[in-house]
Amino acid sequence: MGIPWPRTRRTRLRVNDIDLGLLPGAIGPLPRFDRTAQCLSACHSVRAQGVVEPPWTFCGRGEQIVKPLSELTVEMKALCTATLLFLALAMLTALTYLDFSHIGSNGSPLLTIHDIAATYYGSGVGYVTLLSLAHIHMMGLSTVFFVVGFIFVHSSVSPRWKATLAVMPFCAFSVDVAGWFLTKVDRGWVYLVLFGGGAFVLSIVAMIFMSLYDIWKKPHPQPLVAVGPRESGSGK
Repeated sequence: MGIPWPRTRRTRLRVNDIDLGLLPGAIGPLPRFDRTAQCLSACHSVRAQGVVEPPWTFCGRGEQIVKPLSELTVEMKALCTATLLFLALAMLTALTYLDFSHIGSNGSPLLTIHDIAATYYGSGVGYVTLLSLAHIHMMGLSTVFFVVGFIFVHSSVSPRWKATLAVMPFCAFSVDVAGWFLTKVDRGWVYLVLFGGGAFVLSIVAMIFMSLYDIWKKPHPQPLVAVGPRESGSGK
């Protein structure tokens, strides 16, 4: 399915200063071409004489095109960057607090797996406190995960990696919380806490770094275009 154009009159269409030639009203939609090329071309502003540009651009099967990070305006890049860096600083602060709050509990200046187990096992943190902590963390971190993931899914990474990394923090932190309650019963489950916590932190860090790279270092892509048929007898 092509992109429909007005049939009222001929118009010379240009995409990013690339001349696509005259589009007579009788030819209807543009000829079909590779869907990737179609999407990349539709992502760019299309201005033509006599054609009013819609507020959103669509391609292929009707999906709305969202600009990738490398094509955002400077003010949007600044906003996304400030958001990602602020969230990274917040996570670093949380990890620092976690380490300092356990200093000396096992004779080590750094957080160890024995410190984690001692926090939850036996007479450590009670079930009511665990439920309260789980509720607070899950409500707060869901917003963090969504914001970072939303920015990341507009990067140039493959869709498979986008889906994997964007969903990973939600799954990993659920595993982390489950490990809290299981470690309360048996110290052996402390490795589940370590695995879940490490996985969600690493996934967030990876998404932040890849998003920042796309925002400021990824080269602006050149659009792929399809050249429509010229007017019969024009000699051009």
